[in-house]
Amino acid sequence: MGKDPGCEENILKISSWLGQCLNDHPDCATMASTFIPTRLIEIEESLQGFHLRLRHMTGRDTVPYNALSYCWGGDQEIKCTTTLIDSWIEAIPFDVLPKTIQDAITVCRKLGTKYLWIDSFCIIQDDANDKAIEIAQMPQVYRNAVLTIAAAGAKSVREGFLGERVATETPKEVFQLPFRCSSGEIGSITILKVDESSDPINERAWTLQERLLSARTIEFGSRQLQWICQTPKYEAGFTDGWRKPKESWDPKETLDHEIFRRKFDELGKVQLDRNGATYKSAMKHWYNLVGKYTHRKLTFPTDRILAISGIAELYGRVFGDEYLCGLWKSTLGDALLWKTSLASRNLPRPVKYQGPSWSWTAVNGSVEFPELSFNTTNKKYPEIFSCTTRLVDEKAPYGAIAEASGVLVLTARLLPACVNAETPRSWVYQPKYVVTFLKMNNCGGFGQCEISCDALEPLDSKSDSQGFLPNQVMLCEFWSGPSENHWTAKGLVLRYCAEGEIFSRIGVFEYNTAIAATSGGRTEEEDSVQWSERVDRQHNWFKYCVPRIIAII
Repeated sequence: MGKDPGCEENILKISSWLGQCLNDHPDCATMASTFIPTRLIEIEESLQGFHLRLRHMTGRDTVPYNALSYCWGGDQEIKCTTTLIDSWIEAIPFDVLPKTIQDAITVCRKLGTKYLWIDSFCIIQDDANDKAIEIAQMPQVYRNAVLTIAAAGAKSVREGFLGERVATETPKEVFQLPFRCSSGEIGSITILKVDESSDPINERAWTLQERLLSARTIEFGSRQLQWICQTPKYEAGFTDGWRKPKESWDPKETLDHEIFRRKFDELGKVQLDRNGATYKSAMKHWYNLVGKYTHRKLTFPTDRILAISGIAELYGRVFGDEYLCGLWKSTLGDALLWKTSLASRNLPRPVKYQGPSWSWTAVNGSVEFPELSFNTTNKKYPEIFSCTTRLVDEKAPYGAIAEASGVLVLTARLLPACVNAETPRSWVYQPKYVVTFLKMNNCGGFGQCEISCDALEPLDSKSDSQGFLPNQVMLCEFWSGPSENHWTAKGLVLRYCAEGEIFSRIGVFEYNTAIAATSGGRTEEEDSVQWSERVDRQHNWFKYCVPRIIAII
C-alpha cells in the first residue's frame, strides 16, 4: 500500500484499469451518444494552477466527463446558488474550494479528463425546480460518466482523499517476524492491527445509488484504492492494497446484474413478464436493496425518497409497474407489511412530512420487508381499490409526493384494540407492546398480541364523537389462516385521524400460535379438518368483523 493515493504510480494504475475496462468489459455500460449533463465543471491548467468554470452543456456535443461521489458532511459552505452561478460561469476560484473538491479536480487533470460533475456545483441548490430536474437526471449522469471518483475515506467535503495514508492507527502494535521463503531465502513478515470499520461513504444514503448507477468507480478508501465495475467477473475489482471484508450491506452484494448490466437506453424495451422468474427475482431484489439503503444516513431526512429515486427509475423501466412512494403497486399486499428494525423503533416520527404513513419513507431508520408471495388468489382481504399520490414535481415521477396526498383506499376487516389498561394516558410507544382486544369469534373473550411500532410517539386520545377510547388502535387484517401446524394473523396497526374512516398507520402486528402462549398448535390426534375447524373457531379473531372501506394517509 502506497502512502500517497494520488502518486504517479497509482495514477498509472488507475489509467491501466480504466483502459482495460473500456476495452475488455462489454458488460459495463458505455457512454450514450446523446446524453450530456446540464452543467459541468471545466478544468484547464494555468500558470497559477487551475482555471475552473461552470459550463452550460445543453445543446453541446457530448464530451467525456467524470463524476464525484462523496460525503457532504453537513450543508455545503460553497455550493451553486442563483446568486453565484453567473460569476461561476466566468471562473470558480480553486484555492477556496473544500479539500475533497480540490482533490477530485487534481485526479481529473492527472487522468487527462477535462470535465467533472459534482452535485453541489452542477445543481442550483436554492432552486427547487432545478433540483427536481437534475435529481431526476442522476441515473444518466452517473451511468454515462466515464469514471466515478469516490472519496470513500473522507467523512466530509472538507477532509479530502489524497492525504497520506497510514497502515495502522496503532503503530506500537506492529511486529516484524522472520520468514523463510519457498526459495530458501530469509525474509520477514509484518503483523499489524488494521481498522476494519466501514469507510464513511458506505454509511451515506445518496452514495449507494451513485455506486450502483456508475458504470465504473475508482474508490479512494482510507486503506486502499479499489476499482469497481459492472462486469461480474471483475466485480471484486482491482486494488493497490489489502482487501477489506465485505460490508454487512455492501453495495456490490445488492447489485442486480439482470438490471444494472443493461445499457441505460435499452431498459425501456425490456419490461419483464410479471409471472416470470426474472421479474419476481428483480422485485425481491428491489425490496432487499431498500432495506439495505435505509441503514444509511442522510444530511436531510426529507431526501429519503429522493436519494433512491435514480435506482427506482431504473427498476421502473423494467417493471412497467406503478411506483407508489417507495413501493410497487403489484406488490402492495405484501410490501405494506414492512416494519422498522428493532434498533430504529425508538426514533421519533419526523416533524417534517416525508411521505404517507403507509410508506417506509414516512419514518427514519432502517426497515425490513416480508417475503413476497406473489400470490393473490387466496387473499380475500384487504382489497386495495386505489392509491392516489400527487407529485411535488411532475418532472420527477420517482421523487417526493406532496403533503396530504398519498391516500390508500381499501376494503378490510378491522378489530378494535386497546393498549394495556394499566398504561397511563401519556403512554409512549415502545419497540414492542401488547394490545388487548375483544375476540370476534365463537370463543369470545379477550385476546392479546404484540405490535411493532414504526416510531416512538405518544398515542393521543381519540375523538369522543367518533366513539374512540383513549389509547385505542385498530388492527387491520391483511392475512389470517392456518399453516400445516399453526395459525397466523398479521396486518397493520392503525389509529383514527379524521372523520370518515380515515386512519394513519402506526405499526404492524403479527400473531402466530407457534410462538404465542397458547394451545393453538396442532395436536397429534387432530387430522387436518379437525385442526382447521378448531383454529378457525379459537383464533380467527376477524371472523365476524364486517369489511369496511377505509382510507390510510
